[in-house]
Amino acid sequence: MKYIDIQNNLRNLGVFTLNDIRMLDTEFREPTLNDWLNSGWIKRVRRFWYADSSFNPEGNGYFFIANKIYSPSYISLESALSHYGFIPETTLQITSVSTRKTNLFDTQYGVFSYQSIKNGFFFGYEVIENNDRPFTLATPEKAILDYLYLHSEITDIEDLEGLRFNEEIINSTIDKEKFNTYLSQFDNLELNNRSKLLLKYLNA
Repeated sequence: MKYIDIQNNLRNLGVFTLNDIRMLDTEFREPTLNDWLNSGWIKRVRRFWYADSSFNPEGNGYFFIANKIYSPSYISLESALSHYGFIPETTLQITSVSTRKTNLFDTQYGVFSYQSIKNGFFFGYEVIENNDRPFTLATPEKAILDYLYLHSEITDIEDLEGLRFNEEIINSTIDKEKFNTYLSQFDNLELNNRSKLLLKYLNA
């Protein structure tokens, strides 16, 4: 099968694997994939993942890529905090958490980083519709807790001040009952202490 025959199908997928191609052509051979790469019709996103050369993710499309190329994962940490307006910076990396090992992929579509968490902590995310390319994103409460859990260097108010949290937006967004419910699911004393520190900072 020629690339032009399935190009629109692959474009609709956004990013795809060899198995996705074989769903469209059961007789597809891997050497043809290399021919497409060499011809510039498709680009390699990371190992085993590809995109049409015209693919332009834009905006939240980068979150879609992050979910696809390393699964299971969901957007959290700095990317989620920035998305909700909790921190002022636009993050240079797309940050996620995953039950798989910590990893980082420097691709032509940007840098995608993943922090490993326990299976029992993989909760508190929502599926966000995004022009037929949905992605999973931590809730505001879980994004903060993921960040506090994975940053054990936070020990005092000065550390929180350095993050430049927007107290007004956080206080108006966070559901405290949901925050406490999620916190109890971690069942982690150090996280409890850092969370108390954060609440003290937000209510100062």
